[in-house]
Amino acid sequence: MEDDLLMVRVAELYYDEDKTQDEIGGLLKVSRWKVGRLLTQAKDRGIVRIEIVHPRARRLGLERLLVERFGLTDAVVVPAPDGDDGTLERVAQAAADFLTALRPVPRTLGVSWGRTLRAVAEALPDGWANGVTVVQLNGE
Repeated sequence: MEDDLLMVRVAELYYDEDKTQDEIGGLLKVSRWKVGRLLTQAKDRGIVRIEIVHPRARRLGLERLLVERFGLTDAVVVPAPDGDDGTLERVAQAAADFLTALRPVPRTLGVSWGRTLRAVAEALPDGWANGVTVVQLNGE
């Protein structure tokens, strides 16, 4: 139990009080390497959880799962905001970010229509790609 308490104290000093691993080692009379190991253990055991909360942050673990499970080339997953406000904008921005990052730039881009696609188009920066042929995928 003493190691658990030490692990918690190390995590508190590192994450809550912004101490360096060297500073923590000096305060607690342990090596910097032990501090690093305790921080890793705290994360592995769920004592410390790190969450990225930026609205444009993607859910990489879920993306990997979707790619593996369904044999996809790529997947983009973004968190839904609290409530329904902003979901369309987050999805559109994520799609626009994905398109602008494609290399090589696609020669042909197939699209459907609707509010989401319009929002994606509005989120794309001017001149995001030159020479792209856009074709409609809707049909009967």
